[in-house]
Amino acid sequence: MDAKKTESNTKTIQQLSAGLADKPELAQSLLKIVKLANEPTEAGKIRSADEVEALLVEEVRKLGNQTLSSWAQGVDLKLGKELKAQAKQTQMREKKL
Repeated sequence: MDAKKTESNTKTIQQLSAGLADKPELAQSLLKIVKLANEPTEAGKIRSADEVEALLVEEVRKLGNQTLSSWAQGVDLKLGKELKAQAKQTQMREKKL
């Protein structure tokens, strides 16, 4: 049973690593969350539950924002490529403020 669990954990870590390879902001946010979870055993630092909850809520908000931004960039690139493939004459322009 432990061999299956270890193999599953290894696969999960590999998948996370591959998925985060080109998304350093997401990786940093996840690392902050993991560090908070490991803080009492690694640093010996003990915060109140309310303080840890506030820190986690903030990190999860940042993670959500970064994830959505990353997703939107991916969609934009994919749709742009598909549109260019459909009509070779198509030109992409950005809205200027």
